[in-house]
Amino acid sequence: MDLPLASAKPAPRSGSARRQELLDIAAEVFAAKGIAHTTVRDIAEEGGILSGSLYHHFVSKDQMVVEILVDGLSDAHERDAGIIAGASDPAEAMHQLIRAFIGWIADEPAVARILLNDRQYITETPELRAIQARRSENVSLWIELAREGIESGVFSASIDAEVVVRAIFDGMLAAVRWLPPRGSSTPEEIGRQLADFYLAGLRLGA
Repeated sequence: MDLPLASAKPAPRSGSARRQELLDIAAEVFAAKGIAHTTVRDIAEEGGILSGSLYHHFVSKDQMVVEILVDGLSDAHERDAGIIAGASDPAEAMHQLIRAFIGWIADEPAVARILLNDRQYITETPELRAIQARRSENVSLWIELAREGIESGVFSASIDAEVVVRAIFDGMLAAVRWLPPRGSSTPEEIGRQLADFYLAGLRLGA
């Protein structure tokens, strides 16, 4: 784990275009090599700067990881909350959530790959606890929606909301390994097919 330089000063979160460019580069490197195996030098080299120059923008490697993932998860949380609030019932909301999730994976493959491949590292690293906290909040939105669907009779009473939602999350996140698809299907079409598939399972026996 890279520790902050003693003389480094935190950069403001608003940042510059260059700062965002470095975050985008870091996301690609983390996705390719894994957080634990990525060094500040790796990111600096990809960005065409010296390692020390990176500390003018970020306090540490961990800060970069947190900003990349928490920002992405916060956007997803806001999107999902809006979908749930605007849907007519839990089934419609779940269908839209799944389609939106696949669309997000297609748009942000590096972030999705980090979440998929580095889950254990994120969970076990205290400096990254904000990521796990935000992810748990996002999952909880879906779990509460599933419970609402069970209580209203839209979803089967035989399912465990938490188990099913976590299985759906893991299954969809793994799609980053093969998106974009090799065939003719678009991410939108895949999202719809997966939403139909999961909804059929949620409704089975209802």
